[in-house]
Amino acid sequence: MFAPVRQLLAVIDGTDDDAEVVHHATAIAAAGGGRVGFVELRGTPGADPGTDRSRRRERMAKALAAAHALGVPVEAWAPAADAAAAVLRARTRRCDLLVTASTALAERCARSGQAALVAAGAASALAMRVSAALHAEHRRQADAVHRALQQLAGARRRPIAVEAAAMRAALAELHAAARHHELEERVLFPALRRRSRAWDAELDELSRQHRREAELLGALGRAAQGLEAPVPAARSAAAEALLEGMQAYAAFVWEHQGREEGVVLPAARRCLRDEAWAAVDAAWREAQGAAPARRLHADGAAPCAPA
Repeated sequence: MFAPVRQLLAVIDGTDDDAEVVHHATAIAAAGGGRVGFVELRGTPGADPGTDRSRRRERMAKALAAAHALGVPVEAWAPAADAAAAVLRARTRRCDLLVTASTALAERCARSGQAALVAAGAASALAMRVSAALHAEHRRQADAVHRALQQLAGARRRPIAVEAAAMRAALAELHAAARHHELEERVLFPALRRRSRAWDAELDELSRQHRREAELLGALGRAAQGLEAPVPAARSAAAEALLEGMQAYAAFVWEHQGREEGVVLPAARRCLRDEAWAAVDAAWREAQGAAPARRLHADGAAPCAPA
């Protein structure tokens, strides 16, 4: 008989594999009444500190959102400097299991006597390619959010005026990056609903969030109009309000992406057959017919061909 797993440590590193780590850790915790501590390995040496902090907030918010959606008690623990520090953290916190996507980290755990699990998805090559491409759409959206945040925060620090034209371009990029929601609503979510009604509540919430995101983008657009005010003080106030609105929008996007990446996509990879994944790819090709370079495929990989 297996001993209950009460405390897990899940190591995330900013790759697409984080979704499987989050999914495995939360599923095990939910089954045994356990809790999860999320630890992120520190960023690349030499990275811009502001950007690195912003990216860490994004990754941790996404992990926590997925766990909260599944009703699992979670904590955000301080980042670990390297793999050795992550193992030491697990042992110090008396974790029953460390969950990682890294075989090397799991082997290090084995040498130190720490129980570990390598999180890996069980899905067809087609499912993995299409879901990886959906992750790429999320990265594209996240990149656009971070650029807008940096532009607004940089203007506050120096201070310099936020150019209305530049912010209009940033908001247009955010609108474009959110268009993958239509694909999810039209093809992916219905395919999951047909396969199992167990996901209805989560998919309903994600659809509600899609509508809410459109409202938030509209509010940001209206706030950006204040950057064209004739009085400098009014423009400054508009930039400050826009930064606050963008920060709230970023938090909303991280939560939404976390639920999709940590709950819905792992479920889809396990539940959907290749016919459904081929339909997702075909729908994207149809929607992007005028822009073949933006077809739904991971960077460097061939487009997913229908099965």
